[in-house]
Amino acid sequence: MTTPEKAFGDAIVGRLGEVKLDARAKAAAREFSSVHAKYAAAHEAAATKERARRAALDAVGAADEALDLAVGRLADNLIGVGLTKRTKPFGAFTSHSVTSLCGLGYAKEVAECGKLTRNVRKAKPPADVLAACVAVERAAAAVEAKLTAYDAPQKAWQKSIAARDAHLVPWQKSLTRLRVLAKASLLDDEGAYDALTASPESITVAKRPRKPKPAAAPAPQPTAQPTAQPSAQP
Repeated sequence: MTTPEKAFGDAIVGRLGEVKLDARAKAAAREFSSVHAKYAAAHEAAATKERARRAALDAVGAADEALDLAVGRLADNLIGVGLTKRTKPFGAFTSHSVTSLCGLGYAKEVAECGKLTRNVRKAKPPADVLAACVAVERAAAAVEAKLTAYDAPQKAWQKSIAARDAHLVPWQKSLTRLRVLAKASLLDDEGAYDALTASPESITVAKRPRKPKPAAAPAPQPTAQPTAQPSAQP
């Protein structure tokens, strides 16, 4: 995701070639371009880490979805063999309902699923229930593995964000210097400074199309007056 600093810096650097600055302002422009390039590189590095983090998190989500389905099937099997009732699918095997169990955080759900299947096994259920327990346990193990795999890209992303944001103070100081010197340099060039430092949003946001005016209503037609009938003669 592009930060406001990245978008604004890109816009200014892209416009610098369109304005005529004096020597001091040109030096400030070169300095800002250099500082912004460093920030932009760190920003791109953080964006790469963010994509890896999101992919790892998506994998956790997919594994958790499979676990939730397995939990639902276990509940159906328990009801089907008469070990529990539909009003309480897990009976005394856990204090959770299907919904509350599936709504737990990833790690907590894995732990509670382990307790659930252990309790079910103690009841020595039939083979189809045991198979459903195995499916839950395998799905829970997959979630746990994906969570472990997620840890590294999460930490790498946090580190990259810190490295990116370390450039913000020199970036802001360089921008402030450029603003001051560019404003003085472009004093006699009306509108040039405002164009250079305009927010990207003010340029890229499309105007809303005007609503067409309603067609004029047709003029009312005069109502024909009834022809007066001659009065009857006595």
